[in-house]
Amino acid sequence: MGQLNGEPLAIPDLAPGCTPRNAVQPGNVQYIKPQCFINAVAPNLAFYNAAPPFGCDKSFAFPTCINLLGTLGRNSLTGPALFNIDFSVENADTGEGNPVCVEGHLVVFIR
Repeated sequence: MGQLNGEPLAIPDLAPGCTPRNAVQPGNVQYIKPQCFINAVAPNLAFYNAAPPFGCDKSFAFPTCINLLGTLGRNSLTGPALFNIDFSVENADTGEGNPVCVEGHLVVFIR
């Protein structure tokens, strides 16, 4: 969803009936449902028709307002089930070749 200008940022709105929870398809190759995202819309016709620099780009039909940023929040979509496992073994040595203790650590992060 580009802004059709030099703006490097495009934040969409959620389509009616979509939530951040149902906008993703776990287990599907296409994880994010594109039909759940739309360009930002003008709040009303008066805003859409306002004189520049306010108002909307008239090359898009009302209510689409391509020069507005949408309302989708940062990090509002959950990613696929990712996990990270960290395992380490530690051996404490007295310096004389006789180990004092051996410790094992297993840390698992599941999202």
